[in-house]
Amino acid sequence: MVVPTATIVGLSTASWTKLPFLSSSIAASYVLLSPPQPKVPVEERSKEVPRFERFLSAIFNQATKVAMALMCGPLVLETAAIVASHYPSHRLSQVLLCNLVCGPPELTDQIALSRPFLISWALGLLGPYGYVRHPSYTAAIMTGAGITLAHVAQGSWLRECCVLQTLVGQVVWGAHVGLITFFCLSVTWRTSGEDEMLRKHFGAEWEAYAQRVPYRMVPYVY
Repeated sequence: MVVPTATIVGLSTASWTKLPFLSSSIAASYVLLSPPQPKVPVEERSKEVPRFERFLSAIFNQATKVAMALMCGPLVLETAAIVASHYPSHRLSQVLLCNLVCGPPELTDQIALSRPFLISWALGLLGPYGYVRHPSYTAAIMTGAGITLAHVAQGSWLRECCVLQTLVGQVVWGAHVGLITFFCLSVTWRTSGEDEMLRKHFGAEWEAYAQRVPYRMVPYVY
């Protein structure tokens, strides 16, 4: 169902206003899926890493590339649709709108800021190590969930331009949700293994830290 424009934000400026938020979401996705440190040389890697952990790391290396495309791709295309909708007479805009809108070009008028989008976008806040031991994983899950919600929130390109009603859109969306779910479950499971490795490496120093910060990912929950 198409939501009346008046229920979102004034259309003349709303889509332009959304561009900085989309850019921030793209940047957050890129940072989330980029390694925080250079790859450790093979000779410097711990010999005690379990076989499944090595397998999981190899899978992650490839999965992050796919996740980068699935998370950033729709945001980049939504940005292109917004810009093209403001210059409909330009030849490039006509090509973009023809390929990015599954219906009349006027559907882009529904792309705008909405409350669900703003809430999900705000989910990407980092948490300090003074509250949980794996704040980067917590932030990663929150960012992944937030970007996922932003993709299908009221006023998004995928929703308003009927992309999710196409077979390709449904297949790609299913892959995106499946990959995000796998990622969230995997990093949650991985925290226990990382805690054990840190305990062996740092000993009493880590034990004191774990006593001071007993929660792995969510304060008072886990």
